[in-house]
Amino acid sequence: MAVCTQLFAALPVRLAVVTSLVATAALSGCNPKSDLHQHPAHTAKQVPIVTTSEKSRTANPAWPLGEAILTEGVNAARELNKAVTELLATPTMEKLDQAQNAWRATAAALEQFHVFSRLGNVAPKNFYSVFEAQFLLTAWPIQPGYLDSFGDHPYSGIVFDIGMPLSRDVLREQHGLTDNSDATLGIYAIEFLLFGEQNNRGPLVFQPITALGDEHREEGFEHVDELPRNRRRELLRLQVELLTEDAERLRAAWAATEPGQLQYRFEVLSSAQQSELLQKAALALLTEQLVALANEQPAANTPTISTDLWRGQQLAVRLQAQLEGLRRLNSVVSLGDQVERDIARGLAALTAQTDLPPINAQGLPNRVDWKETYSALRDLIRALNSPADNSNSGEMENVSETENATPAPNVKNADKM
Repeated sequence: MAVCTQLFAALPVRLAVVTSLVATAALSGCNPKSDLHQHPAHTAKQVPIVTTSEKSRTANPAWPLGEAILTEGVNAARELNKAVTELLATPTMEKLDQAQNAWRATAAALEQFHVFSRLGNVAPKNFYSVFEAQFLLTAWPIQPGYLDSFGDHPYSGIVFDIGMPLSRDVLREQHGLTDNSDATLGIYAIEFLLFGEQNNRGPLVFQPITALGDEHREEGFEHVDELPRNRRRELLRLQVELLTEDAERLRAAWAATEPGQLQYRFEVLSSAQQSELLQKAALALLTEQLVALANEQPAANTPTISTDLWRGQQLAVRLQAQLEGLRRLNSVVSLGDQVERDIARGLAALTAQTDLPPINAQGLPNRVDWKETYSALRDLIRALNSPADNSNSGEMENVSETENATPAPNVKNADKM
């Protein structure tokens, strides 16, 4: 199946700056199986492996905040599930608008948890299951052509592959099967089905076909379930159902307090080790964002096209939600005063881009300018690395250093949190 990959092609701009910042942060913040992990070896400072025999626990306000954010995500996912169910029952423009708005709320809620999922990035021995779970919820970037017609490939993707049965198990098996961008699950796979290639989706594509016509039989279809329109409906239904289920499972795992569970592994660490772990998770998130922005920069003399603004603003909204999650984390654990100021600056820069009108003052299509956002994220990394913000350096010497590459997520073990 031919798939257009140009949408997410990496462009060679300012990568030397990003590489330097990654070295400073001493970790990788890339998506679990993205092209950024083609060279997986990296060094991450590890917290010691904890055992269930340890008794002393230190509560940290970050953990209940993570649970609160996940609860928001679960509630939003349930509303999305409800809105999609209504859309499939009554495919009208009004129902499509409602489903798209529910999608926006769900994406914003789930992306706020992103900084917490990076705990699995920097301490995989204890928290890797969180890293895997987030891949089920917010896998990005995706290959649109893996799901449905895209670009010059009108018959590509699972929607048109009648040889692939549509079921919960099959979608889980296909998610990230050969590459991280081969996403069948998560909020961005759902986005493509709901919004289309250029934010031009209409409700007709969700209208069911209840009987085969002569033209269908001439094309070789033997049953209405094989028709692309009906397969698209079933794919979307399964995706929102599984998204809700996966969000609920992650919240339950996060909330569990028994020895050996995620919260226990975090709370048996000292206060200083917890702080260091959260700091490194924040650094992983910001490094990931910087690389994403560097890859979004257009090549020199590239003309602006009408879809550039929508694509750029979709990314800006995603980064906004992730930074909002970091802002909320900083409000309860105080990663530093300068960190707070730089987060506010980054959020303001992203808001300026999401507020851009389609056409500029010269009558030309607008394009997102990442310069100020890039600068704010770079300064955020510096603020988090500032020695002035690390007041427990003596106790941090107890945190062992090991070389450990973060492996690709095993979505087949999604039930094992």
